Amino acid sequence: MKLKNKICYIAGGTGKVGKGIVREFLSEGAYVIVSSRFKEKLENLEKIFANEKLFFICENIGSEEGAEKIKNYILNKFGKIDVVVASIGSWWSGKKIIDLDLKTYEEVMFQRLTTHFICAKTFLKYMVEVNKGVYTLIGGFHAQIPLKEAGIISIAGAGEIMLTKVLYEELKNYNIRINEVLLPPVGQKITENDIGKFLAYLCSDEAYMINGQIISLYGD
Repeated sequence: MKLKNKICYIAGGTGKVGKGIVREFLSEGAYVIVSSRFKEKLENLEKIFANEKLFFICENIGSEEGAEKIKNYILNKFGKIDVVVASIGSWWSGKKIIDLDLKTYEEVMFQRLTTHFICAKTFLKYMVEVNKGVYTLIGGFHAQIPLKEAGIISIAGAGEIMLTKVLYEELKNYNIRINEVLLPPVGQKITENDIGKFLAYLCSDEAYMINGQIISLYGD
């Protein structure tokens, strides 16, 4: 029970990777909170797991107001937040950078990078106040590999890596662990359940020595 009675917020917990993380966190004894803008996604997750340690809030982590409401909901209900996993962002492809319209560029960057900024800013401020916590960002292989006709995903991913590094440098004197995990395409070499098992370890006290790392779960 690596996460027994830990209070864990999974941003993006209704996605395919997120479900794997939620499953393993619950199996390791955590209280798990998942948010979504879409009530039906939360209801579907509740049907899948039906676990008394799983809680839901219908709010948008991609807005500062929504992020604050999620944080306050967790603190009002549990009195603390031990772990945050930011599994944020969906796939996009279809155009070369030179053919990409500004609206699409801004939408993808907001979803895949700005939302990470909002989530990190909101929850890491709390962790600084209590001088304790584990914060893990989830990215993808595309952050280190330039993709044709999906280049905006690579650009946002590279920005997420630098966001992680800057957050670590700015907060390394606090008792907060900040890491990023880069995933392969789901189903290639590892499954979402494998990812969940690794995240459960990384966010547990057993992994106390791992901090400020960009961890790639892909390669030869």
